[in-house]
Amino acid sequence: MPRGHVQVNSDTPRVRRLSLSRYPQHSIIPPAKLRQQQRICLLTLPRRNQKQQLPPGVAQAINSARQIIETVNGQLAEQFHVETNHAHTFWGLCTRLLGKLTAHTLCIYLNRLLGNPQWLRIKALAFPI
Repeated sequence: MPRGHVQVNSDTPRVRRLSLSRYPQHSIIPPAKLRQQQRICLLTLPRRNQKQQLPPGVAQAINSARQIIETVNGQLAEQFHVETNHAHTFWGLCTRLLGKLTAHTLCIYLNRLLGNPQWLRIKALAFPI
């Protein structure tokens, strides 16, 4: 199995988290150790020059999930300014993050409720075209 990949079998214990990574060589903790200690399954797409390739359907599913994750991270960083906070306490930080995550979730819910096919376009709620 190529470095940076973790194979998931049906007999493995339940995965607590799923991480999609584009850069397997930059992993600080080896994937096997993540799997054993934290029950984190690190999935990376093989490079084009590697012999073992994933089936096209699996690669497409990983790419679409990663695209959604990157879109949400970008929205939280640029529109909700999650990276900047002025909290004085840990609970203040938690409260601010929870409010921003709730607002983002509400925007997605409203888009889906309104029947918008592109429900990740949250700016369209405030600035309709």
